[in-house]
Amino acid sequence: MKKSYIKLAVIIGVIVITALSFAIYQQFKTTTYKNAMPESLVKKEKIKQITIRYCTPGENATNDKTMTFKDENKITQLLAQSKEMSLKKTSKGKPPLYLLEFKTVDERPRLLTINDQDIIAITGTSKTKDYYQIIDENKLVNVIEENEWEKIGKNEGSIESGTLNQLCP
Repeated sequence: MKKSYIKLAVIIGVIVITALSFAIYQQFKTTTYKNAMPESLVKKEKIKQITIRYCTPGENATNDKTMTFKDENKITQLLAQSKEMSLKKTSKGKPPLYLLEFKTVDERPRLLTINDQDIIAITGTSKTKDYYQIIDENKLVNVIEENEWEKIGKNEGSIESGTLNQLCP
C-alpha cells in the first residue's frame, strides 16, 4: 500500500513540475510592444512620419484607406498607447490588414504589419521579420481607428514610397 502512495506522489510531483516549467517557459516568451520593437520605432524623437494603410481583404477590394501622422502629438499618442501591449513570439500569420510605415530621422523606413488575427510582423533592417501575437487588447489598432481615414482605391494613394501599395494583398 505504501508503494502505491509513493508512485502516486511521484506522478503528481512530475505533473506539477511539468506544469510549472511550461508556465515559466511561456512567461519568458511574453514581452511588451516597447521591448519587441526596434529602438527607432519606440522613441518619438526619431520618428518623422507614420503612414498607415488599411488593406481590404479580397482581390476586388475597393475600400482601402490611408492616413499619415506627421504631428508629434499624434505620433506620441500612438507610441504611448501601444508600448505596454503584451506580445508573444509566434510564427507567420495571414496577409496584413494594417500596414504601418515608420519614417525615421536616421534610418531607412521600417515596416510593421498587423493582420486580422492580431499578429504583428516587424520588418528588421536586414529584411527579416519577427512575428508577435497580441495577447490582450490591440491598443495599436484602437488608436489608429480613432483617427480620420482618407478613402482610396486598390493600388492608389498618396504614399510617397509606394511600398505600402505593393504590400496590400
